[in-house]
Amino acid sequence: NFNKAQCQGAGFSATQCQGANFTLAQCQGADFLNAQCQGANFSAAQCQAAYFILSQCQGADFNYAQCQVAYFNKAQCQGVNFSNAQCQEANFRFAQCQGADFREAECQGANFGAAQCQKAKFNEAQCQEAKFNKAQCQGAKFNKAQCQGAGFFNAQCQEASFYEAQCQGADFDYAQCQGAGFFNAQCQGAGFKAQCQGADFSAAQCQGAYFLNAQCQGAKFFDTQCQGAIFNHAQCQGADFFYETQCQGAYAGDDYYIEFKDRIGKETELKTMLFTGELTKEVIEKIEAAKNHLDVAWYQKMQDIIETNKGKEADYTIPKGIKKGKLADNAENRAIAEKLAQIKEKKEKLRDNYL
Repeated sequence: NFNKAQCQGAGFSATQCQGANFTLAQCQGADFLNAQCQGANFSAAQCQAAYFILSQCQGADFNYAQCQVAYFNKAQCQGVNFSNAQCQEANFRFAQCQGADFREAECQGANFGAAQCQKAKFNEAQCQEAKFNKAQCQGAKFNKAQCQGAGFFNAQCQEASFYEAQCQGADFDYAQCQGAGFFNAQCQGAGFKAQCQGADFSAAQCQGAYFLNAQCQGAKFFDTQCQGAIFNHAQCQGADFFYETQCQGAYAGDDYYIEFKDRIGKETELKTMLFTGELTKEVIEKIEAAKNHLDVAWYQKMQDIIETNKGKEADYTIPKGIKKGKLADNAENRAIAEKLAQIKEKKEKLRDNYL
């Protein structure tokens, strides 16, 4: 029993700590390298800069723990409870976090690069500028989470849920977002150069978002705010644009350097946004690769879209559901443009070291 113990800098490397009680303990800088911590209780413990690298932490409890800058690299954290924990700048690279609970945790700047986060819960967590690049986030929940500037570059986000999440400037480029849910999310300036087949952007705020070369077959854009969004060469066969998708000033052309600020005062231009046409072999392969992570209904919908578009020539005719027009030159849009410029600068810094 280490309840309330003073364990600063203590060495627990390779020790047997299964079920041990570290509640309210002072474990700053302690070394749990390769330790057996299954079911251990670190509730409200002070674990700043502690080392849990390669440790076995399955089912451990870090509820309300202070884990700032702690190291969980390659740790086994399946089902661990990190709810309400302070995990700012913590390192979970390559960790096994399947089903882990980070609800309402403070994960600003935390690194989950290449971690296994399938079905993990980040609901209402603070994930600003956290890195999930190359992570496995299939079925993970980020509902109402703060994900501003977070990096999901090349992540596996099939059927992940970002319901009402704050994803301004988040980076989903090259991610697998098939069937992901962004209903009513704030996605201004987010990057979706991704596989978004069957993703749900209904009622989302996507002003100035980037859908460059995005695969949005069967995606839902019901009542989505896409003013000034960039859709260069996006593939939208079978996508739903009912209930007036707001695309004033949106752009789809060949200028890959265009930004939201450049669209202020401009009319909608969607010349390279494809709405009908045969799907490429590469896209069909991506759909096949995702089917094991999604339900039968999603896969059947994709098969229907493939069959419906088979042999058809490319058609860029804009659907009636897309509301075109000029992006107003007003204080609100200028403020959005300024905010997106700041977000872009931060995102580029995060991308430089994406793991």
